[in-house]
Amino acid sequence: MLRILILSLLLVVIISKSSYAYLDPGSGSLLLQALAAGLFFCIFFAKRVWRKVLNLFKKPVEENSSDDYK
Repeated sequence: MLRILILSLLLVVIISKSSYAYLDPGSGSLLLQALAAGLFFCIFFAKRVWRKVLNLFKKPVEENSSDDYK
């Protein structure tokens, strides 16, 4: 199924005639901003998940009770 989809998309790109589309600077800027935001989201999300995974394997810290300071 995936091969058929990829093949059909490839054929559409190869066979299609010229499209007279215009990409203004605002659209390009929006695209770059969206890519940057997605990249930063992935970095911070991975960092947060990594910290949670590390916390699963850490030893719990024992709290000092008042009896220890007699």
